[in-house]
Order: sequence, then structure tokens, then C-alpha cells
Amino acid sequence: MKTHLLLILSAACIFPSTSSAQTAEEIIARNIAARGGAERFRAIHSMVVRTHEEANWGGTGTSTLRVMRPDRMRFDYSWQANPKAEGFTSTLGFDGQTGWQIAFIKGKRKMVTIPAEALDLLREGAQNTFEEPLIDPKATGNKVELLGTETVEGKQCYKVRFTSRTGQIRYAYYDAESFLEVRNDQVVDTKKGKEKLLTTMISDYRSVSGILFPHTFTSIAFLTCPFASVRGIPLPMAFSAIKRDRSISTIEGIEINPAMDESTFQMPATSAVIPHLFPDSDTLAIVLV
Repeated sequence: MKTHLLLILSAACIFPSTSSAQTAEEIIARNIAARGGAERFRAIHSMVVRTHEEANWGGTGTSTLRVMRPDRMRFDYSWQANPKAEGFTSTLGFDGQTGWQIAFIKGKRKMVTIPAEALDLLREGAQNTFEEPLIDPKATGNKVELLGTETVEGKQCYKVRFTSRTGQIRYAYYDAESFLEVRNDQVVDTKKGKEKLLTTMISDYRSVSGILFPHTFTSIAFLTCPFASVRGIPLPMAFSAIKRDRSISTIEGIEINPAMDESTFQMPATSAVIPHLFPDSDTLAIVLV
């Protein structure tokens, strides 16, 4: 939900030389152009992204992310730690003013509202799906910095640091030839208050409505952090213990501009509650970058 997206017609034809990219803004602009162009992204008014997740310790899950401009978001998630374990589900929503979560808190099923100080994170998560921070970083309050080049899996990549208006930090690595993002490092906080990196490799770019979207996200991290995401795609790494775990999120479908209405994102009646992913937790930690 979070990172996303795919192959390029031919960067070599569009851009005469990779060495000419000198600023973070130029690299980001080439990334957007390589994936289909800003106008195609601006033409997206709503989107549904469905994923399947698998973790190396046996867990599997599915998720559906719904977003609608300007900042509506709903994330439905189901997870099963192993075939014999009881599965659980969770829903997180934002209607532009109110954020809510269907949660299982202290052994009781409850509907909770997201604290006001966390609402900007939900808003950013929705905007990231439409790539607003990339198309116009300054307008969205994002700061971008080119940190030089690094080699990622044998490819020379530009490393760009993004700092969102809420202080969230991530590092994006763009292939110097295709200008597609191939790796993302997200700074997250663990339950013990320490900062860790959620490293995600991004691949399998495919065209959807003329826009390249990556379809495979492989994450490796030491962390425990609810609702971590890459470019708006929530990841199951969010639900792992503090140990070296690997998870793979595969996008199974992307719908561009499906019909939606405001009710999809509004807090439902309390009778509709379903279990939260963390039955022993009374704290909402949200990272949507």
C-alpha cells in the first residue's frame, strides 16, 4: 500500500544519459515519466489494490486497499499465522476527517477512533497511493534529497531521502538506467521506541492502464510495527516479531477508477466490529508512508 510501480517503455530513448540527472527532483521526475507520466497519475480518482502475503515463518494473509481522492482510505486485512491457528482480520479507515479502526482491545471487540495526531499519517498513506509526494513534493510538504549513488543487486542506483511533512523518513533507490524504484528503506519505530529500517526490494513491474506498477515487494527487517507500508501498500512484516523475518507481498490485482462513494470510508456501526490483529495491545501505532 504503499510503494509502487513498473516497467518502462525505454528510459534510454526518453533520456539521453543517466549521468545528466543531478538533483533529486530530476530523478523523481524521470521515475514518474518512466512509469507513464504525471498526467496519467492525475487521472486516477480511485483505486483498489488487492495483495497476497507470505512470511518465511509460515504466516499468510490477504489485503484490500481502497483509496479515493483527495485522501480517503480503507485497508481490510486478514492474516493466519499457520494452518492450525485461528485467523484474524482488521479494518482501518479514513474518511478525510475521522480515522477509525475495528480493533480487539483487552480481550474485547471495540470500534476505536484514531487519535487526531495520527490522522496526517492516514492522509499521507492515501496520497502516496496516487504518488502525490512524487509528482509535486513541495506542494505536499515533502523534502527530497539526493544522497549519491549505491549499488543494489549489481545495479547502480540513485539514493534519494524523503522526509514527509509529518517527519516520516524513507530512502528510495532508483535504477540509474530505468529510473524505476528497486529498493525502499523505511524508518519505523519499534514498540520499544527504537528506530529500525524496514528494507523492501521492489520488482515485477507491469502496466495497468498505461502506468507501471511493481507487483512484488520482498521485505526484510528486525521490527514490530503495526501497519508499516511501502508506497501505500501495507505489508505483513508489520506483524512479525523482533527478529530477522522475510515476507513477500504480491499484488494480485489493481483496479483504476472503480466506482466508489464516501460511505466506503466512513466509520461503520459498532455492530459490525471484527477482531483486531493485536488482541493484547491497547496502543495504535500507524506508519503509512
